[in-house]
Amino acid sequence: MLLSNFDGFVKSRHSGENRSPDAVPAKAGNQKYMNLDSCFHRKPWIPALAGMTGKGAFGLFTKPSTLGAFLMFTGLIQDVGNIRTIDRRGGGISLTISTQLDLSSVKIGDSISVDGVCLTVVKLAGRTFTMEVSPETLQRTTLSSAKEGQAVNLEAALKMSDPLGGHLVAGHVDGTGEITGITPEGNSLRYQFRVPLDIGRYLIEKGSVAVDGISLTVAECLDQEFSVRLIPHTAERTTLGKKKVGDRVNLENDMIAKYVEKFVRQRDDQARGSSRIDAEFLTKHGFTK
Repeated sequence: MLLSNFDGFVKSRHSGENRSPDAVPAKAGNQKYMNLDSCFHRKPWIPALAGMTGKGAFGLFTKPSTLGAFLMFTGLIQDVGNIRTIDRRGGGISLTISTQLDLSSVKIGDSISVDGVCLTVVKLAGRTFTMEVSPETLQRTTLSSAKEGQAVNLEAALKMSDPLGGHLVAGHVDGTGEITGITPEGNSLRYQFRVPLDIGRYLIEKGSVAVDGISLTVAECLDQEFSVRLIPHTAERTTLGKKKVGDRVNLENDMIAKYVEKFVRQRDDQARGSSRIDAEFLTKHGFTK
């Protein structure tokens, strides 16, 4: 039933129908821009996936500023930076990273994805920036084993004028996986990964996954394994092309899958809670003993 609602979502991408005054402006001839706010008003199940209702669902689709905490990145790596220094303090660490990114518009408090982890800029100096990493983030990500001189994938937070070239990535890593195989296939490389069950459950063939912040398409998947194909461009311009079997990577599932699961589970729980048929009812009417 949920899938049928995507029909209106797709139509609004092209027609811009039912646009609200504060909707994202559609650009003629460019299908990368869609009237997202209109989609959210017309299809109430979409904001329901995030537990939100009312006008301007998610809040961030109506603002021209950098996206907020819900949707921040698109998984297209903009630069491979280098960890210059690591300062360990109070169970966490402070990373200073050099980059070729244009930092002229970056401010203290802005977010940058580092190997898929959304971190906050706390200091800027020339072509370097400093970010603090909490103990909880270290526990969930490969940053716990970061070393000075290490290369890291970087992506600055999206602005509303940026095209969504990959998929919607929050920078909230779900956990780590291990590279179990790298096999050449034509002009591409087949990467195989072993993952925990709580990550593998959200993976589907031809779905999206962020690996060290890189938006990739799942080629095959099992409960605790999946594979992707890496074209030469991605291998050359990200750290993944330099990794080897046994290396660990940060993984973030497609957040839409998690919202759908929560939405369906809540609906099922409510349906069960409103039912008058329970064990006592069945015994009373002779169906069980």
